[in-house]
Amino acid sequence: LYNLFEAAQASWAPICVVGMTSRVDVTELLEKRVKSRFSHRTILLLSNPSTKERLQLFKSLLTFETKDPRKTDSFIQRWNENISSLCNEGSVCDILEKQLFCDTDEKMFRSFLLTLLCKIPVSAELRNVKLTAEDIKECYEFLNCDAKITLLQGLSTLELCLVIAMTHQMELYDDEPFNFEMILNRYLKFAKQSNSVKLSERPVVLKAFERLQALELIIPLSGMAGRSGLKEYQMYNFLLTKSQVTSALQSYVGLQT
Repeated sequence: LYNLFEAAQASWAPICVVGMTSRVDVTELLEKRVKSRFSHRTILLLSNPSTKERLQLFKSLLTFETKDPRKTDSFIQRWNENISSLCNEGSVCDILEKQLFCDTDEKMFRSFLLTLLCKIPVSAELRNVKLTAEDIKECYEFLNCDAKITLLQGLSTLELCLVIAMTHQMELYDDEPFNFEMILNRYLKFAKQSNSVKLSERPVVLKAFERLQALELIIPLSGMAGRSGLKEYQMYNFLLTKSQVTSALQSYVGLQT
């Protein structure tokens, strides 16, 4: 190994030596002269945990250790029973599975649990402190909020109406590209069917359409500008899913129906 490292350091032998081992302390076992020529750059390869392993970690991190269950404080006993019951709830398992899919890093999972515990009210009486499946769901949604859904919640009513029109257009025509004229016609039909929607003029609608493009909720297709190259006939692709639009509508404040 020493001779191999010597050759690797020589300019006339452009080679790289990569070692693989299951021992973390392998560098400490090398001879001093070999160790001095070793770069000490290590890449830890860990297998992704399963949902069952993540659930076990959830339980072990949140459960108080007790030496003698008979002498356990009543709060600790209730808390441990609470955590144990959560592990048997299907909704909790689903959330932990989603969190695992987003990030397999245990450090991030510990941060997730810390955020969850921080949401327990400080003023709560000790005997009433407990976690629920809803608490875990809210914490997950808080840490994994969809940026596009947040963006949709900041749109004007007209812009959101255009997004709804685009969603309907994509459903009817199997995700085919569209242009402004198509969406304008669908918006006008939508506005006429609803008495609560204020009908906007064409230039105003075009301005709202262009803002959706600026926000990258729609993207123009190159080489498909339509007849005469007018921007109203430029073809676009829709970059949102129906579930994203539905989620944004459910939490949109002041939306007219």
